Amino acid sequence: MRTALKPIAKFCFAVLFCLAGPVLAQPPALVYRGDTAQLVVDGQPFLILGGELANSSASSRAYMAPVWPRLRAMGLNTLVAPVSWELIEPAEGRMDYASVDALIEDARANDMHLVLLWFGAWKNSMSSYAPSWVKRDTARFPRVHGPDGAPMEMLSAFDPHILAADARAFAALMAHLREVDGARRTVLMVQVENEMGMIPSAREHGPAADAAFAGPVPRALTDWLAAHRATLAPPLRALWEANGARRAGSWRELFGTGEAAEEVFTALARAQAAVDGLRSLPSGTVRMALFPSGARMLLSGLLRRMATTPDVDLRCRDVDMTPADVPVLAADYDVVVTHRDERTAPVPASRFTVVALLREPLDVVLPPRHPLARRRRLRLHELAGEPWISVDVGWPVDDVLHAIAVQTGTRPRIVQRINDFSVTEELVAAGLGIALLPRYSTDDRGGRRLARRPLAGVRAARVVEAVLRTSTAQRPAVQAVLDALRAEADAQVQALA
Repeated sequence: MRTALKPIAKFCFAVLFCLAGPVLAQPPALVYRGDTAQLVVDGQPFLILGGELANSSASSRAYMAPVWPRLRAMGLNTLVAPVSWELIEPAEGRMDYASVDALIEDARANDMHLVLLWFGAWKNSMSSYAPSWVKRDTARFPRVHGPDGAPMEMLSAFDPHILAADARAFAALMAHLREVDGARRTVLMVQVENEMGMIPSAREHGPAADAAFAGPVPRALTDWLAAHRATLAPPLRALWEANGARRAGSWRELFGTGEAAEEVFTALARAQAAVDGLRSLPSGTVRMALFPSGARMLLSGLLRRMATTPDVDLRCRDVDMTPADVPVLAADYDVVVTHRDERTAPVPASRFTVVALLREPLDVVLPPRHPLARRRRLRLHELAGEPWISVDVGWPVDDVLHAIAVQTGTRPRIVQRINDFSVTEELVAAGLGIALLPRYSTDDRGGRRLARRPLAGVRAARVVEAVLRTSTAQRPAVQAVLDALRAEADAQVQALA
């Protein structure tokens, strides 16, 4: 970790940290007087006497402890410090602001302000500050490829998923800063430090990038070049005019066959990607229907995760549903979280988008003192004389029980049909029957209330999935909800793995 501090003598292009609300004082702002911009804090002009930390210095509070006195001794009133995506979102949808809060607390204790630098998907063109869950998932977050086809430590700016994930994390950070620092204004500005670029080649390679480079130069760029020809940066104007100042054609036709054409292409592609990322920030209302036991398993964690995306208003309702009900519900809701016997087919992909969330095994649930609870696994014929509590005919769990009965030639004795699993749990706990219940959403109290035992020799499980209209799936707000759903489903599986 480097220890050098480097003084700053100029303002960086930054996002002013605006803090709205009637109870807050006027937020920091750049006030223009003629051609001059002046920073105003708490209604007074503020001159930044600042120092900037090395890239990773602020990641350790212990490391920073002896640094703060040195900053004060230098007469500084502001510190420029990085905040990295990998630290504040170590797992998808789970935010950890400990490093940010420590930085703010220590700055206040030393009577200093902060300018935060957001190290997101790119820094010095590399993606070293992206979280590990992003780096590992190369299918969802593809890498840049070099001219030789080898992957590089850079995320592709041509992929919308990385832009949406970065934007969600940044929005969550800004919402947290508003909450913890809105009244104090320790943080003056936040600079988006996404330094896109290519090292060592001049442009990104890969299927999406190669297709874009082979295509025509966008009309919007050529029109802008023509409209601003007199004021273009001299190198860009010389490059364009050396190739005939054409208004249409390929990148090489307009900007030549050298690396300069690739650099112009990269600059526009990255700028367009950044703009698209801002346009794709998730916002708006998303209406979701969940089957009751799915809501019990997923909803609280989902809502906690969505709290990091404050501009999405997620409205949820639990709905008793069979697989036959799903197409109708999908017409009324943006997302339908449903379940089905794993032996049955999902809704037609030609009409809907189906997102797999998890496979949930179905276990036999008995009272803890039941004689069969001593066994680690049970066979269906051993339960033939037991009173079963099932659900209505046509519901996924009953479908599974029926399929197992057909497969084994054993007919279960069903004494009650209850669709509410929480009621079934109470009946089983009271010794009034046994049941086939889903593993992750059953409240067995660690075995004290109910004994869960897998069935031997048969596959018994339900598939939990999200179903939505294909057109709806393209909304950024819906994508944010689906990402949070997948993360929560994975967490449920890992918790009982």
